Amino acid sequence: MPVCPAHLRATATMDFTDQHFYWDHPSMFQPVTIRNQPMLAANPLFPNGWLRDSTSALADAKVAGKPFFCTEWGFPYPNQYRVEGPVLIAAYACLQDWDGLTATHYNEQAVRPDEGVLRGSFKIYNDPLVFGLFPAVSLMFHRHDVAAARRLIQVGDSRIDSFACQSWQNLPSRFLPYVSRVETNLFDERYEGRADMVVSSGLSATGDYSGVPHSIVYANNPWRDLRNRQKGDREGLDAHAFFQEFQTKAKAWGMPELVQPEGQLRSDTGQLVFDYQRHLLSIDTPRTQGAVGFLGGNPLELGDVSIDCQTPYCTILVSALDDAPLESSRRVLITAVARAENTDQLWNSNQTKLLSSGKAPILAEPVVATITFRGNRQIVVHSLDATGKVVGDMPTQATAAGSVLVLGPAGKTCYYAVEAK
Repeated sequence: MPVCPAHLRATATMDFTDQHFYWDHPSMFQPVTIRNQPMLAANPLFPNGWLRDSTSALADAKVAGKPFFCTEWGFPYPNQYRVEGPVLIAAYACLQDWDGLTATHYNEQAVRPDEGVLRGSFKIYNDPLVFGLFPAVSLMFHRHDVAAARRLIQVGDSRIDSFACQSWQNLPSRFLPYVSRVETNLFDERYEGRADMVVSSGLSATGDYSGVPHSIVYANNPWRDLRNRQKGDREGLDAHAFFQEFQTKAKAWGMPELVQPEGQLRSDTGQLVFDYQRHLLSIDTPRTQGAVGFLGGNPLELGDVSIDCQTPYCTILVSALDDAPLESSRRVLITAVARAENTDQLWNSNQTKLLSSGKAPILAEPVVATITFRGNRQIVVHSLDATGKVVGDMPTQATAAGSVLVLGPAGKTCYYAVEAK
């Protein structure tokens, strides 16, 4: 688990590289204290130390020529927004073409306790906001529903860069993994890799990038040696300046898919759009479509479905189960998850300190939303329990816009099976 560029250079001598990530790691003492903030509220264009997002933090550890595996990731209880975690991790792992992901702490005990209560920050086996999303996000990851990025951007890291004792927490290039595939190219003095674009790490004023046709070279640390005696002549770039330089160069180099819309970070495939102004991520692929974040009051028009949600913060995923595109799929799973907590769970006034974890049963906030399947096909919808068993039927309505399904508390579930004719 590399914690700095020098550590990454050491771990890159092994067969693969690895990284861990936890969002809003709770305190290790009682009462449990957290920030209780959504990761989607952080803006990758302006990185802020502790508020590291999973996408850029994990991408830091991907090295050119080496497989990458995240052996621990977690969005722990009691963060109320942890429903974002599995979707963000799986979607951007697909975009980055990473090799594997392992969630931490399925359970800490050999004998499973009563499943009706959330106990422990890291146990996920009965958390509807984490493990409850695994059917949909595992399908998305293993089928590669989100396509790998079209462009490869390498971050150059010279030997002096690695040992310059500069923080990599706030690099202005941290937004790049939301756009294209990103990996670190480790070299001694001269960059010799191959990529669509090369960006220097900026950790020192070293590294020979001559002959690289598409490179952005800067140095936020002006020194060329480890004793700070030889000063270079490269200019520094803050986060805003780097983003503007990236936009300008992408246009000039004929890479329009890298140019970003106002207020968004869009993948070069067009399938992932992180709207950092509205704080939501939308996914639009042939077999998985949906969104996570502040969906309430933000209607979405995706390739085959539209979503009009009233629940403030939630995840809604529409997944084809028969591997056909959603437009022709005959079996579809809808996963709709918002918040969940124990009965009588008690917070302090600003909901950052858990005064009592409460008792069984687990209470899940219902997702209230209207989902429209465009086209003239008829659909039949069943509500499912957590094991996939049919427990009820859901009414639908045929309209000029398509077949309409309204989700709400009456369904008493997070899962819906759709049969299309």
